[in-house]
Amino acid sequence: MATAPFRINQTGWNPIILPIIRQVEDHPAFYPLSDVDEAKKILIGAPPFTYILWKDEQNRRYYLSFMNTLLDVEHRFFTQDVGSWSYQNGDPHKIPTIELLIPVIMHCSQKQCLMRRNPLRNNYSH
Repeated sequence: MATAPFRINQTGWNPIILPIIRQVEDHPAFYPLSDVDEAKKILIGAPPFTYILWKDEQNRRYYLSFMNTLLDVEHRFFTQDVGSWSYQNGDPHKIPTIELLIPVIMHCSQKQCLMRRNPLRNNYSH
């Protein structure tokens, strides 16, 4: 029986894809949220280009939610691929790290990105 491309079995991730997943799920701006309304509550009042990361468990998509320059919260999904992240805004983008993907999605420089740190996460090694 064939398995899904990113899973080695029902409980474990393929070791090729696991490092890319950990970039997000171990990130200090990753929050265990269930929907866009929760993300919006975290970002209300933040300056432009403040962001959080979260995963929609039901649809198995990762999201970057951020405050745009008009002070509205935007939500953009991205997916994992073998060795990279995939995001489509017109032309598809394949980006090797989450740190490089974030400014591409927000249309800003890396220096402008402001992480809204999850206070429950203390360590980040990427």
